[in-house]
Amino acid sequence: MCFCVLVLGYLFSWSELFFSYFFTHNWFVAAFIMFLLLIPLVECFLCDIDNKTLTYFVILLTIFNVVFGFGYGAVNSNGYNAANFAYIYIVARWFKSYSDTSVYKRFASNGLLLWLICCVPLVVEFIILTNYIPWQENLSQKYFGYNNPFIILSTIGLFMYFSRIRLQNCWINEVAKGCFGIFLLHTITIFIYYRVNIIGEWYHQFGYVAIALSSVALFAACAVVALVVEHIKNPYMQRCFFEKIKLK
Repeated sequence: MCFCVLVLGYLFSWSELFFSYFFTHNWFVAAFIMFLLLIPLVECFLCDIDNKTLTYFVILLTIFNVVFGFGYGAVNSNGYNAANFAYIYIVARWFKSYSDTSVYKRFASNGLLLWLICCVPLVVEFIILTNYIPWQENLSQKYFGYNNPFIILSTIGLFMYFSRIRLQNCWINEVAKGCFGIFLLHTITIFIYYRVNIIGEWYHQFGYVAIALSSVALFAACAVVALVVEHIKNPYMQRCFFEKIKLK
């Protein structure tokens, strides 16, 4: 915060800082809360159907989400909502139901290759949208929406690849604790100012190298803050939890 104000020239406002964290100003948080409320209903439905029926259901949802959503924009045009979260959750459950089969293991071993293949059109889209087409918010949300088939397939590829790996690295597990905090921090107005104004200026001077380096720096800064908050919060939450147990 101090760096952004003193060095980058950001005009700080306490009201902006407060409302940046308020969930109604953050589509992801609002959608995530609604998705959490939907999980019990989704689980009740999934527990009562067999794998064959689940397969047909996933195919039907994919047609609606990708063809009618991404393709025609009739429903779920960009995937930034709780319905798309539920769709991804159901797809993950479908993969889990076949995780012990030889077919799944064969595809999972090539998950990283699937991710790399899907990254090619996404990178091409990014270059075209940022260099050869006048900027349009609706167009960028469409091609980088969460129901873009290439984004869905790349997510599946990473999911399948990492489902075969058992990570025991303490550093990775530590950073994982602050993932949600990192996301929340990078959406507040101070960091948006940094991304739009400062990185935009660096991009015109140094190209994609500036985007790569500044993205790493932004992630590192958010990770440090998020992990500090986690280490302060966890002992307090545990103490409150155990005190409630003693009172009962």
